[in-house]
Amino acid sequence: MEDPQPAEVRGRRPHGLGHGRHRLRRPQAQAGHRRRLPVHELPEDDWDRQIAVSLKAAYLAAHVFCPLLAETRGSIVITSSVHARTGIPGCGPYAAAKGGLQSLAGQLAVEYAPDVRVNVVVPGPIMTAAWDGIGEQGRAATIAETPAGRFGRPDEVAAAVAFLASAEASFITGARDVLRPADLREAGIAMPDPAGAAEWRGYLVRLAGGLGVPLRFNAPAIGLRHLVEQFLAEKSAVGLGEMSIDPSGSGLRRIPIVEPTPLMPWSIVWHRRNPRPLLRTLLRQLRPVSLPSDPGVWVPEIDLTPLGSSG
Repeated sequence: MEDPQPAEVRGRRPHGLGHGRHRLRRPQAQAGHRRRLPVHELPEDDWDRQIAVSLKAAYLAAHVFCPLLAETRGSIVITSSVHARTGIPGCGPYAAAKGGLQSLAGQLAVEYAPDVRVNVVVPGPIMTAAWDGIGEQGRAATIAETPAGRFGRPDEVAAAVAFLASAEASFITGARDVLRPADLREAGIAMPDPAGAAEWRGYLVRLAGGLGVPLRFNAPAIGLRHLVEQFLAEKSAVGLGEMSIDPSGSGLRRIPIVEPTPLMPWSIVWHRRNPRPLLRTLLRQLRPVSLPSDPGVWVPEIDLTPLGSSG
């Protein structure tokens, strides 16, 4: 996309988008332009171009379309990027623009509620033509930093956009792509009582204490369906689950917790004389890992203590 031209769109009602069956309902704002240079080497016109294409274009779209969307109770979905919160050399204006899109989405969601819903998606690394010039080593390093252990697909992003634009998401506006501890300190965490699972209960108690958020235990959940029902019954508190859980079709929405991201270490113990062949197959699939020292993740202090240590 080249530079947006305000004179061509500002103050004009686009023909065919506000009448009868052609009324506008669900636009999706997605544009990007990037030239990778350190800020001190980046010409001012390149900075302006990247901000115009990635950020100003969304303003122009909202400027023209929000009045039309208010007539149809429509919604806007804006595409940001992980660059908004993860620094990568040479991406200053792109990161600034994508961060601006997240702030703009939150502002528009408040300004035009309840007539227009505004949400933002923040894709991670998605396998598109943008990766054509990146070698296998660079791709592998990127994949190693993703919880899913792979690149995302464009259709997966499209599915998230389609959901946020659909009637099924009619209560969602200003949606966050991540949660931070500060976001949880009012409503807190609500979980089924682990009952006899002392290790899981202990982890939850330590996590809530470490993040400084309230924790409430409900009745024990009898099976996955009951667990989902408990989560859906909560009005504002969040429930916790593993990233591997697929919430599709449940009515739940999965939002990562970051800064820090909680990790739960686990281990497997077996008898050396266990002859079962399936055990050997399982062990071949497991790789020993070291606990990260990254301040961006949270691990219970007890799991950082070597076995046999006192205190």
